[in-house]
Amino acid sequence: MARSFLPCLLLAILMALSPATGLSFNSGLTDANGDSPFSEAFARAVDAAQSAVNETKNAEPMLRLLETFTRPEEQLELNLEIGLIYNQRTDLVDPPNAVFYLGKVLAYHLPERTRIAVLMWRGNSSEQLREFQPALTDYLRGLLACSYHDLSGPWPEIRESGVAIYLNSPDPENGTHIRDYNQYRESIDLQRYLMQQKYYFVDAVKRVRESAHLGDDVILKTLGELSPDLTRREVVLRWLKGENKRPWP
Repeated sequence: MARSFLPCLLLAILMALSPATGLSFNSGLTDANGDSPFSEAFARAVDAAQSAVNETKNAEPMLRLLETFTRPEEQLELNLEIGLIYNQRTDLVDPPNAVFYLGKVLAYHLPERTRIAVLMWRGNSSEQLREFQPALTDYLRGLLACSYHDLSGPWPEIRESGVAIYLNSPDPENGTHIRDYNQYRESIDLQRYLMQQKYYFVDAVKRVRESAHLGDDVILKTLGELSPDLTRREVVLRWLKGENKRPWP
């Protein structure tokens, strides 16, 4: 049997071209070609504002950009950056503002991975405020999203391509092989991410239940308000009642 071949350099290049990388924006937005929808001017302005926030220990440089960049995707990204400043930036953590700006982000149609992350962040800020029902609701939203994926297996390993892939090849199938392998890697990365998030969401729900002394009736009521899908509710309840083992090595 021929040994599969994928040079480490090529693997790094393939993953660098993945839409998930983009310009390192947290929203993960891409256009129809999988490229970043943000202009270089916007990227430079955000980078400069982030540096100014770090230096001044004030979110105002980022807040000012909301008046300059008004395209929907720009507003989404800026509200997310501001929400994260208030959610986790040293010396700037402000849970009420984090909840406010992350809530504005959730009003947009988001990539699934981004929505799940924002639900965790907003839930954390609500929990810091001891607003346990909003925190529980966001954590359960996250678990419902995860429940539509099969997360029952072991931690997925990343394997080499089954066919040789080259940077410059006259073979017309080479580009197809690259796209196939990239799709495989993106699927594995998503599977790993969801398994991690499921673990954190289950832990968060259990933590909130203990802090607020919430019974099963509150969990059931909240799930019923979030989704009419009984099969997904059963999956979430099974996760909450089972042992929550960390899935990654």
